[in-house]
Amino acid sequence: MRFIAVREFRLHPGGVWRCLSKERELVLTARGKPVGLLMPVDPTTLEETLRTWRQARGLAALSKLQAQAQQRGLHRWTQRQIDREIRLVRALRRRS
Repeated sequence: MRFIAVREFRLHPGGVWRCLSKERELVLTARGKPVGLLMPVDPTTLEETLRTWRQARGLAALSKLQAQAQQRGLHRWTQRQIDREIRLVRALRRRS
């Protein structure tokens, strides 16, 4: 995986596009930190590509939530405890 600075992208966009066609994915960086991903897209499969990307992001978020729940011991909660927590949160929202 290749990293490309925002500055390089701004100054030499053609070179970045050529690199993208070879590498298939680039990590865009600002001040040395990743800020985005570049990947080529086929116009005929754009919607499918976006759907797949969003699904992958959702799975990553779910995995993170599951890890946090396990660290906090929440994975041991019973359905009754979960239902109670939901009722409490909903009650607080109604009051706000």
